[in-house]
Amino acid sequence: MFIHILWFVVGLIALIRGGDWFVDGATGIAKKFNIPDLLIGATVVSIGTTLPEVMVSATSAAQGYGAMAYGNAIGSVICNTALIAALTIAIRPAAIRKEDMVTPVIFFFIAAAFYAGTAYITGNFSRLTGVILLCMFAIYMFVVTRQALKESELAAGTVSAQ
Repeated sequence: MFIHILWFVVGLIALIRGGDWFVDGATGIAKKFNIPDLLIGATVVSIGTTLPEVMVSATSAAQGYGAMAYGNAIGSVICNTALIAALTIAIRPAAIRKEDMVTPVIFFFIAAAFYAGTAYITGNFSRLTGVILLCMFAIYMFVVTRQALKESELAAGTVSAQ
């Protein structure tokens, strides 16, 4: 029992320190290449922080515990929106541009509606459901990246023109 607790503590410390390094690295990349923080957060950081969940869910599904994987996905969305966003806002409120939120919110609601609709209407998730959700994710990443880079170029052009 002691060894399990020890490994848990070591893993937790490594996770916290690794998270710090990860955020520092992502912030450095954003500043070095003049990439908006929103783009780094919506792509690099979101994928990097989600990878452990992806591995746990994929392992669970491969071992026949698909319900755990689905529960993890739903729980993660709730945790990210109701806990992480709430804590961030409570610690450091900030103004946001409505334009920056339109695309992520649209994709969020479409994905959530598709996921919930599939669950309630069909009562199961097929490979096709997974492929559709993966395609939605790829489209989201493409659109967000394109928008952020376009805004970054416009901002750079505005700054150099002055």
